[in-house]
Amino acid sequence: MQVAAAILAGSCCDGGGTLTSIIADPHQAKAAYRLFDCPAVTHDAVLAGHVGWVDRQLAEPGTYLLIEDTTTAAFHS
Repeated sequence: MQVAAAILAGSCCDGGGTLTSIIADPHQAKAAYRLFDCPAVTHDAVLAGHVGWVDRQLAEPGTYLLIEDTTTAAFHS
């Protein structure tokens, strides 16, 4: 959560930038790189909490408006 907050707080108005330009503290940037290098940090794993929450909400009767975010992210090594 801290990495996401740092990226959100440090990103420019277009949402872009390198980790080292977004996270000024070199130790924190290195920690972010270690996190992203972890094999357990996958797209599905990152979304799992949100997907579970949405599934639980949709189990309740009602009318829902589901909005799709088509944002993409490219990660280069």
